[in-house]
Amino acid sequence: MASGRVIDGTIAYLYPTMENETRTVKARIEVANPAMELKPAMYANVSITAGVAEETLAIPMTALLNSGKGQTVFVALGEGRFAPRYGEKRCA
Repeated sequence: MASGRVIDGTIAYLYPTMENETRTVKARIEVANPAMELKPAMYANVSITAGVAEETLAIPMTALLNSGKGQTVFVALGEGRFAPRYGEKRCA
């Protein structure tokens, strides 16, 4: 395969752990490969383009309580009161 060729793809999955030695995260990227030029275990330089997320809520992972049925975070209402907010179960 010619060096420098650009192939568009979509990130299908980001693996949840980082490699300590290389400080890298593995990703599964789906690309069209009709001529079967891409082979297993090939390396590539990847550039990731992402859009801007509007009105995104971000909380520390340590703030999530995982019950096995879902995730809960508590919101401070003031005067020592808190209210739970429930979310769907997700693998992060």
